[in-house]
Amino acid sequence: MRNHTLICPRKSVVLPKWVGSHIKVYNGRTLVLLYIRQNMLGHKAGEFVSTRRVAKRKAKS
Repeated sequence: MRNHTLICPRKSVVLPKWVGSHIKVYNGRTLVLLYIRQNMLGHKAGEFVSTRRVAKRKAKS
């Protein structure tokens, strides 16, 4: 299953057979492409995808 793209829910646990492949995780707005590395094993897929937007503030004139 190397270099294949899967769509998985945020609550799924990263499995050893996914190492080296790409998965897509939904962040509440879009699907985000995520490359799975060895140190991600055992964690939830949603831990590596941000669900918050960066606050943009206007500068004072």
